[in-house]
Amino acid sequence: MIKELSILIPVYNACPDGLAAQAAEQAERIAGLNYEIIVGDDGSDDPDVIRKIDELGHINRCRILRFDANRGRAAIRNSLAGAANHSRLLFIDGAHMRLCGDNYIEEYLSCGDDCRVVYGGYCLSEPDEETKRSNLRYKYESRTRQNRSAQMRNAAPGMDFHTCNFLVRKDVFGSVRFDERLVRYGYEDVLMGKNLTAHGIQIHHISNPTRLCGYEDNATFLRKTVDSLLTLKEFETELDGYSRLLNNVRLCRKLKIDSRLRSLYLKRKDRWTDNLTGNNPSLTVFRLFKLGFFLSL
Repeated sequence: MIKELSILIPVYNACPDGLAAQAAEQAERIAGLNYEIIVGDDGSDDPDVIRKIDELGHINRCRILRFDANRGRAAIRNSLAGAANHSRLLFIDGAHMRLCGDNYIEEYLSCGDDCRVVYGGYCLSEPDEETKRSNLRYKYESRTRQNRSAQMRNAAPGMDFHTCNFLVRKDVFGSVRFDERLVRYGYEDVLMGKNLTAHGIQIHHISNPTRLCGYEDNATFLRKTVDSLLTLKEFETELDGYSRLLNNVRLCRKLKIDSRLRSLYLKRKDRWTDNLTGNNPSLTVFRLFKLGFFLSL
């Protein structure tokens, strides 16, 4: 069993107090484990959040790595890895994530040296009925949850890798870091999965999920979606074959319907935006919005 571990929690304008406390409590129960917890604050500008993050210092073996400006999801994760003292790095997203099982950390530590990268997946909390009906993020995640099982992920290991919950050997991470050219939201994990595969580094998928316990409002989620589509457009060539949306774009171009879809988006984008930021968003509209927006770039 692995005997040393750096637990790395990147955040931006969110305080992972519950998550950090959970991780420390589990780590403390494991005899002989040499561990640390590092919370990386990527330039938060909310005074209340900054104050709460500062208070995390009372958690055993927890320290704060703070940056004055937001540098993006790739850069903060690389910085956390550089600050880590141990040979195994466990990355857990700090915004709205909680540990599912009481033996979450022990499950990762039981992975042997042959497992250079291990991804545990994530699951959803069950919100109230109003959120189920009105929240776009929950609707989207709920629709795709059947694709997140370890069995499904292992069928194409490099295609379904996410930053929210994974263990990696520090020497492996040093050879394949997150690409800091990606400064907008999205796709840093997809490109990492592609690069790991290109370097012959297998990603092991196991069932050891974190739980998504909060869902941003629809306007925020749509803004993040637009940012991710801009990232996808900028790195379209490099992400070819690693994006379902790019596959759909290619099909539309092959069928010569891309111009019609682009015109439909330009005609209806305001109406679609109203739907997606309203109280009963449609996933069909969401798919059309993403495809039309990308084709309009």
